Amino acid sequence: MSITAATNLGEIAVRLPHVAEYLQREWGLHCVNCIANALDTFEDGMRLHGYSDKEITEALSAVNRIAGEPRPSGGETAVVS
Repeated sequence: MSITAATNLGEIAVRLPHVAEYLQREWGLHCVNCIANALDTFEDGMRLHGYSDKEITEALSAVNRIAGEPRPSGGETAVVS
């Protein structure tokens, strides 16, 4: 999934929870998991938090890089018998 300025925050939260976690931790976008996330785009959320065009571009680059990385396994282990 490619994330653009017009990508819905709710879609990011559902489809890419590791990206949503990054947005909360690194950019303070707690709105990504807010009940109103279905109404806001990535750009809306960033602007509501006071980020500039340059910062939005930087964040988009970072989240698309993270979205393309393998997801953490969640600590699952395989049992071989």
